[in-house]
Amino acid sequence: MAIEHVNTVTLLEELKTDGHSPMKFLCDDGYVYFCKYRSGHSFNAREIDFLVYEVICHFLLRELEIPTPEIAFVELVKNSFDPRDIPFNKRYAKPGTICFGSKEIIKSNLITGLEIVNTKNDFKKYLNPK
Repeated sequence: MAIEHVNTVTLLEELKTDGHSPMKFLCDDGYVYFCKYRSGHSFNAREIDFLVYEVICHFLLRELEIPTPEIAFVELVKNSFDPRDIPFNKRYAKPGTICFGSKEIIKSNLITGLEIVNTKNDFKKYLNPK
């Protein structure tokens, strides 16, 4: 049950959300990961705790046989990103930082505002809701 460790190769984008503002990176294993660390626009130290909860929940969901993306510890590598391209993360995201990463699921929709999913019919509108 070891968690894979990968390194960033290229920043694809920083996503604007109301939370961690994940960074989307192509990594050295050839996959794309949504990487979260401690966002610069919030100074709440509990954000690190929340990322630990994501790791715990990942393994709990797997144990319950509920689909969840693969996860990895993603190390930010020098020259794989320009701090100007990650305005919400630049305060803490430095080369050598280890982030929580969720592997991208191809042919799926990224849900950025769960509050918009109020009914079962809303949920069914998403491609590959798993």
